[in-house]
Amino acid sequence: MMVCRAVMSSPLGRISVRIASVAAFAIAITGCVSTDKEGGDQARDFWSFFETGELGGKGGPDSPYDLRNAESVPNLLGNNSNGGVFPKITSVPPPVAVNWYTEFGDQIMVREAADPITGEVMTYVSKPFRLPLGRAQKVLDLMKYYGEFTLSVLKDSVDEAPTVPPAEGEVEAWVLAGWDMENYGDLRKWPPVSIAPTPIGDRLLITCQADLMYEVEDFINLFMADVPQIEIEAKIIEVNETDELYVGISPNGSNPIFGFPDNAFVDSLDYSFPSAATASEALLTVSGIHDGLSFNAVLEAVAALENVSVDSRPKIAVREGGVAMIEATEEVPYYGFSGLSGSSSNFNATLSFKEVGIKLYVSPRIVGSKTISLFVEVESSTESGSLVTFVTDSGGTLSTPKITKQIAKTTVYLEPGQAVIIGGLTTEKTVETQRKIPILGDIPFLGRLFRADGTRKVRSHTLFYISPRILQGIDRSYKL
Repeated sequence: MMVCRAVMSSPLGRISVRIASVAAFAIAITGCVSTDKEGGDQARDFWSFFETGELGGKGGPDSPYDLRNAESVPNLLGNNSNGGVFPKITSVPPPVAVNWYTEFGDQIMVREAADPITGEVMTYVSKPFRLPLGRAQKVLDLMKYYGEFTLSVLKDSVDEAPTVPPAEGEVEAWVLAGWDMENYGDLRKWPPVSIAPTPIGDRLLITCQADLMYEVEDFINLFMADVPQIEIEAKIIEVNETDELYVGISPNGSNPIFGFPDNAFVDSLDYSFPSAATASEALLTVSGIHDGLSFNAVLEAVAALENVSVDSRPKIAVREGGVAMIEATEEVPYYGFSGLSGSSSNFNATLSFKEVGIKLYVSPRIVGSKTISLFVEVESSTESGSLVTFVTDSGGTLSTPKITKQIAKTTVYLEPGQAVIIGGLTTEKTVETQRKIPILGDIPFLGRLFRADGTRKVRSHTLFYISPRILQGIDRSYKL
């Protein structure tokens, strides 16, 4: 049984019985007007929603269908002519909490304080920026002239520290020159000695409202964070050619090389000038007897040719203006002699080591947007002989090596894809040795039986091929 009142009062005006009945019938069809078990009238609650913007009692309509179609209810009630407006349902999203540590890193300090001008409670962030030594003041000078914010610079004196936080649009800066320090010393000795504090970097402490910290970070990163990196690819080609020829003579067993007849003034003549050949290499045994004169010797001859080619391709990345260094060296023993005199054969020898090999130093600079200015220094050194040789009492030899060094320096400007080639570092060394019996070794043709000859030629060729490339984007995390 449906019940409708004759007259209903609402902000929309008075509605006649006939119109109200039709409206009540239409609402009853949709299931919005009924009497619940507790006697609550849902129609009354529905009208209360449109009058006050709130639902009525517990029996009020809670169907999403009724709420979504609230604007179509006036047409159902026949109230589409007097211009009545029902309140619209608007949703206000809850405030989203911002994690400032995710936005600006974990090395920050966050606090709440009242803005000195507006009095509104704002969030303030203090962040120390790490900068190279001597750069903090320069960045601060750029912020003074080009930063779109009011800059307040603090001094080292504690008495000048501000008592109120920065206002909106204001940045508080403090230069901590030489703040990052390390204690360096010789750790190979225990206890470590020569420990000295060494400044290695500056800090720039920035304090401002959280929203303004985005602009400060962008400004500092513009000048400091995006430092160009250059990849240096070097191809070092070394070619070493060694040509050796040794001819020597040595006795055959226990027999002397020359044996003279009995009753002769000279009984025998024996000597040994072996070559670099071993017992399994080029050997010629010669023996003979003529008129009581015997000849029994081993002729040694060996020729060797050695060709060594080394192709190394190191890669290294360096920041703009830095120095990339590539070294391929070995240490050779070097004797220093002292205590020599004309009246004594004694001397003192001190052993040290010197580096011999190839050293490459490259310092790149970016000119414009793509051109690279490359300062290159190449050093090539090799052992080319002996300066002084001494024979000890026990028969050993001590010699001081002769080290030959070649250096090339140049500055070139390269476009993308271009390379610089440094060549002409060629070294040729010829060593001739001869050991002989005086006078007999100088006899034409037959003198070869009384001497040993050796020739050693060494040629060294070094070629440098250097190609720089500016690293961009994902290249910076690429494993070389």
